[in-house]
Amino acid sequence: MENFQQIISWLVVGIGLISWIMFLPQIRLLLKAKEAKSISLGLVWGSFITQFIIFIHTILQKDWQLSFAILTSLVCLVIIICLIYYYRQWPGGRS
Repeated sequence: MENFQQIISWLVVGIGLISWIMFLPQIRLLLKAKEAKSISLGLVWGSFITQFIIFIHTILQKDWQLSFAILTSLVCLVIIICLIYYYRQWPGGRS
């Protein structure tokens, strides 16, 4: 059973190292389209809050592998939130 837990722990670390790749298409689309009206800000904020609560839980449980994985997602969500606000304020970007 201990070997299984170690394998899962390493898989979680691996997910943390590559999970940011899932966010790249959305980030790239925002940077390419230079507009964010079609993206649900409520959904992105909801995802951020949900993952932030899970992140706090993982820290309190001292689950460092899962904390790392969730933190990478939170960083990507912060980038997406910033881009949404930026392109809603300045559609097409600043000149």
